[in-house]
Amino acid sequence: MGKNFFTSGQSSLAWWQIIKDYFFGALRWLYLIGTRIICFYLSFLIAYTLTSPGYFFLSHAAEKIYAGSHFDPDAAFTLKGSLRDLWEGAKIALLGVVVTLVAFSLNFIPLLGQALVILLYTFYSTLIFIDYPASRRQWSLGRKFSWLRNNPFISLRLGIFPALISLVPVINIFGMAFLFPLMTVHATLNFVAIEISPQKKA
Repeated sequence: MGKNFFTSGQSSLAWWQIIKDYFFGALRWLYLIGTRIICFYLSFLIAYTLTSPGYFFLSHAAEKIYAGSHFDPDAAFTLKGSLRDLWEGAKIALLGVVVTLVAFSLNFIPLLGQALVILLYTFYSTLIFIDYPASRRQWSLGRKFSWLRNNPFISLRLGIFPALISLVPVINIFGMAFLFPLMTVHATLNFVAIEISPQKKA
């Protein structure tokens, strides 16, 4: 009987050790995922700021074709506008540093923290893309945040793919470089469809 007692105790300890190993193994993977997202976005911010005028022009062209008669000519592409676009890109990049610091802190919270990091970068990715058509309308950063809040499902749909791509080393750099123009146009068309729908109804 004493032998069974000690055997039972050892068996329980073995199962507990297995559960503990799996749990901490999962935490290590989640931590790795979170840190990869953070590192990718930090390296991405400088390139984003420098290339902002070009993507603003691409967004402008896509909106002009899509909106047709509803296109606002007062927000046309100009040299002064390009400088403003560069400044808007810098502000979004600085915000990205803040987002990264928050994400780094969240990453230490088991399970929930990693999910929040992905969610945070999903909405930040959407902010990056809608920044192009929104800044052309001279929207403030607060108004851009309001758009994300008022359109949560669209924001989630637009930003989740870039956030997931950022998880994969090497592929994230080349993938985003290749897909960024397509995502810019895609996000612009979704943004414009929402913004001009009241005008079409009127």
